[in-house]
Amino acid sequence: MPNACVRQRIDCIALAMVIVLSVALTMSRQITTFTGLILQAALLAAFASLLAGWIGRTWGYRAIGTVALFVVFCVVIYCLRKPLFGVGVYHVVSASMEPTVPKGSIVLVDEWWPKPEAKLPRCSIIAFRGNGLVQIKRVIAVPGDHIAGQNGRVLVNGEASDCYPQSLITMYRNVATRQLTEGHFFVVGDNHAHSRDSRTYGTIQRHQVAGRVRDIF
Repeated sequence: MPNACVRQRIDCIALAMVIVLSVALTMSRQITTFTGLILQAALLAAFASLLAGWIGRTWGYRAIGTVALFVVFCVVIYCLRKPLFGVGVYHVVSASMEPTVPKGSIVLVDEWWPKPEAKLPRCSIIAFRGNGLVQIKRVIAVPGDHIAGQNGRVLVNGEASDCYPQSLITMYRNVATRQLTEGHFFVVGDNHAHSRDSRTYGTIQRHQVAGRVRDIF
């Protein structure tokens, strides 16, 4: 049985694991990928191990318990297919949403939000999955809206988008007016001139939406 000095070292290692994994989890671009799942489960297991040290468990119990908790957390998070506590953490590596979301920011996304019956408000900022990445954009048109590209600008219901009352959204080609069908959304980056969005790849679908952005750091 290890002496007090060894136990203190184990506690220090567990604490270091919590700190390192917390940073790695925060910087993860896609928290819901397999890597994100492993990081979350390992973080929770390390924290539980550290807590067990505080309440006087032996190192053997803690080692077995940490492994068991890691497996349990992996299964739970995988089954939920959502980050624990319903919060996604993303590192923004693009300038497409500046100045609202500066490049290098950390955003918290409510990933419990996108329920089938919930409406997605116009002008809300969302995270969605597309082309193997998680992107942050603003919704400017929702199902039922009419979208068009005329005279080099985007029109929503025949007018400039009310999401940007002080600026026009440029469009590099004319697009005939069409109505968005159920489950389709037109998204744009606030930094219009440096954003690849629905003007390029078309509308996104409801199942692609990861959640709504709640906080920006």
